[in-house]
Amino acid sequence: GSNTVAVFSINPDGSLTPVAGSPFPSGGQTPCSVAINGEFVYVANKALDPLHTITTAPNYTTFTVDGAGRLTQVPSGQVQVPAGSSPSQVLVSNDRRYLFATDFLAFMLPTEMSNGIGTLLSFSLQGTGGLKLAPGAPYSVPAGDGGALGLAQNPRSQTLYVGFPVASAFGVYSINAETGVLTFETSVSSGPATCWLRTNAQGSRLYTLNSGENSVSVFNVENTDAPVFMAKLFLKDSGPNVSGGTSPSSGDFSLGFSPDGLTLYVVSQSVNPVFTVGDFNYLHVLKVGTDGTVSEPTNPTALPVGADVRPQGVATR
Repeated sequence: GSNTVAVFSINPDGSLTPVAGSPFPSGGQTPCSVAINGEFVYVANKALDPLHTITTAPNYTTFTVDGAGRLTQVPSGQVQVPAGSSPSQVLVSNDRRYLFATDFLAFMLPTEMSNGIGTLLSFSLQGTGGLKLAPGAPYSVPAGDGGALGLAQNPRSQTLYVGFPVASAFGVYSINAETGVLTFETSVSSGPATCWLRTNAQGSRLYTLNSGENSVSVFNVENTDAPVFMAKLFLKDSGPNVSGGTSPSSGDFSLGFSPDGLTLYVVSQSVNPVFTVGDFNYLHVLKVGTDGTVSEPTNPTALPVGADVRPQGVATR
């Protein structure tokens, strides 16, 4: 809403203190995702907000971060994308050579506007902080699967998992370690509106959020390119279905592991446009079993925001 990126110092007790000059201009409008790579910070500016007038093109912007946490935009570190393409996530590759990103709504743009571009991007990271598109990028997801939303790389291999929410599935891509080129390998069914996903630290299990049914799917990825479905957990307190549809009033939209990997935290947001139905913004605390499957032994914690607020994002330390 303010087109800024806030930076905080983390105090010994976990409390936060804004660094000098924070918040900093994001280099665009509606910033929604941040990735950190040493001295460089990458921000996706969505430029899509019904409550504000959009005057700039959506883009990916690079910043340097100094020892005090202050951000400075890199003069040559911005890449613009077509209006309406909706940049939604940035992810630095495990080897720190590439930046993966999603233009979630690019697949919906008229061909004459988008030039037939795809929805999944790969950039090589320049030493000066610049971004250079990998050969063939942006990439289109398989026909009929819609846009890409949600990225996770397996820590054991050059394998990238990509959410396909329109197709209720996720894609498996191989990463060319020399060029950053992404090659589609297969698509795997998961659940309605599969988007955000993450592996465990060992890279043996993949967890996907199915926002359209407020559930978590677990896959065995010991063979990183061939995920095998293991189990699905429907989260508690999902509320009634949205009128005229099959989706519940709560949808899961972000996840993060505890440092020891034994707990998976999931944020669900109220998605029912009728606010009087109830407030279904929750933090779910899931127990990770020895086989990697998850359970929800306690009731979720209500987040201290109203039903008209959609919290998203969770990080642990």
